[in-house]
Amino acid sequence: MIRGSIVALLAATLFPGAAAAAPPPPDNNVETVEGEFLVPSDEADDAAAATGGSIETLGLGWSLLRVAPGTETDRAASAGITLYPNPVLLPQEEPLQDQQWGLARVRAPAAWEVTRGRPGIVVAILDTGTDLEHPELAPRLWDNPGEVAGNGADDDRNGFTDDIHGWDFRDGDKRPDDLGYHGTMVSGVVAAAIDGQGVAGVAPGVRLMSIRVCDDSCPDGDVIAALAYAVNNGADVVNISLGRAPLGDDIDAPLRQAVQAAGDAGLLVVAAAGNQATDADENPLVPAAFPGNAIVSVAATDPDDGLASYSNWGSDSVDLGAPGTNIVSTTPLDYDASPGHGSLSGTSTATPHVAAAAALIRSANPCAPPSVVRKTMLATVDSAPDLEGRTVSGGRLDAAAAVAGALDRYQGEMEVEAAASPGHGGAPLAVELVGDADCDPTGKLAGYRWTFGDGGAADGRRLVHVYDEPGVYTARVTVRSPVGTEGRATVSVIVGLPFGDLGTTIFAKEIAWLSATGVTLGCDEAGTRFCPQAGVRRGQMASFLTRAFDLPAGPDAFGDDEGSTHEDAINALAATGITQGCTTTSFCPEGEVTRAQMASFLTRALDLPAGPDVFGDDEGSTHEDAINALAATGITQGCTTTSFCPAEKVTRGQMAAFLYRALAD
Repeated sequence: MIRGSIVALLAATLFPGAAAAAPPPPDNNVETVEGEFLVPSDEADDAAAATGGSIETLGLGWSLLRVAPGTETDRAASAGITLYPNPVLLPQEEPLQDQQWGLARVRAPAAWEVTRGRPGIVVAILDTGTDLEHPELAPRLWDNPGEVAGNGADDDRNGFTDDIHGWDFRDGDKRPDDLGYHGTMVSGVVAAAIDGQGVAGVAPGVRLMSIRVCDDSCPDGDVIAALAYAVNNGADVVNISLGRAPLGDDIDAPLRQAVQAAGDAGLLVVAAAGNQATDADENPLVPAAFPGNAIVSVAATDPDDGLASYSNWGSDSVDLGAPGTNIVSTTPLDYDASPGHGSLSGTSTATPHVAAAAALIRSANPCAPPSVVRKTMLATVDSAPDLEGRTVSGGRLDAAAAVAGALDRYQGEMEVEAAASPGHGGAPLAVELVGDADCDPTGKLAGYRWTFGDGGAADGRRLVHVYDEPGVYTARVTVRSPVGTEGRATVSVIVGLPFGDLGTTIFAKEIAWLSATGVTLGCDEAGTRFCPQAGVRRGQMASFLTRAFDLPAGPDAFGDDEGSTHEDAINALAATGITQGCTTTSFCPEGEVTRAQMASFLTRALDLPAGPDVFGDDEGSTHEDAINALAATGITQGCTTTSFCPAEKVTRGQMAAFLYRALAD
């Protein structure tokens, strides 16, 4: 359902006094979304705390608060937080929508109450091209964000010049125009705009990536290149209303492997089962018959939910049915037979119903991988007797049930990474912060909320923040998807370099962090140098670890550290069992620390569990178990990929890196 954020934004702009008042009750004649409120983003966290709800960042300074229906919201008003009702912008009926029986049969309008499709979701149409000028398709075309139109340059360096809306692999140019009609009809079924003219697509809010692979025929090589283009340029779903008979494992291998690779890369492939009125288990068409959890094979149904007379079927190889008979859709404006709009029957028009439903699922839940999208659509079909025993699912697509099912089926945590560039430097320091959610690399579908560690906060996947004062700051990003899936990540920012000799070391960030947290004071009395290339002595190691882990004092343990500045730290280390000395009575505070000894010190200090054998050069070493434990945590990767170099001396810079990896957030 379209959110009323623009309405609320205009209300707040035109009536600024309303911001201080409690939310007005909605007019009984105004449709709103139950349990949803619009709230200024700077009040969103407080609103969630007051009501027990969840927050989705919408952008432009607004967030969406979801609460359980019936939840008392007066506590938000009492706290001075304004909750605005979430009114609904109602769609116009398309003039030809009453002729789109398939749209109603798959319950697309009910699915639209959750989502009509998000612009960040892209469906690639591998076909005869698309009429790029059609008024119902032009607003829905994918715009390549990395390309500048018409400048004759490959701005995004993807190998294609001026590929604004896709690519023509038959003619090798930037204009994938439809020279027939087939691709334009498929495109309209997927995403024709709801604009008061003509027809509506099943997913009218998504974007169409037009990729022309056909003229009189559609060569495998062009289809493979098109699949690679779709993957490399961020498509989520690909519609292939094309097919041919298998030609043998060797001949089919390139296309089969390309389809599998596209699925492995996160692309859901939706393909037509074919129009030969035959059992596809015995007489398959490819690519629909290729195996895999990232490909969906589609049969065609008629208005009575029967298997269309021309459609292939297959209890093992055809997944589900979708409307395919007399489907009204867009045609090229210069198509003589029926300019602008027409009807077509076939699995070619059934397939885009399913591709569009997959796009709606990805819009509602961008973290759902292709296998989950496929599984959800098959598990939520509307049972059809004529499809039982003739398709894998035994039913016809139900887009509304599929979208609802997606909200329940995949609510796992997102993997999120955070990066800061530069991560350290003098004050003031302007830092670019970037968040990356694994299921939403473009940042278009999820809300990114940064807290900077200095009291500031802002929304956005990529932003710049200026730290004015020296210190160590932990910047945190929280990422929420539209369905509440959440992930978090942190990154450290060090402002102000404490020592003058860090310019040539790769460990400047780690050393600065240790200094700011009080773990190191430098190598000279003035505290102006760190000496990152100097070796670490056992007494120095004791002080590093005692400060890092805030160890309590201990009794005098050794006889050879009297008068050492590190004596108290050595005793604290001994009291905790982190060291037993170099002998039972001596600590050898001036002895240099080897990498193997460092592993044992840190493993005992961190109480690390055992890990698998990683390196080949520590066999027989008394420190081997500690080395493996350290490697298992990621604190070390060795001196090479296969060696740890246990006898090498540890430098002060290396020790700073080890402690930073062990202790930093």
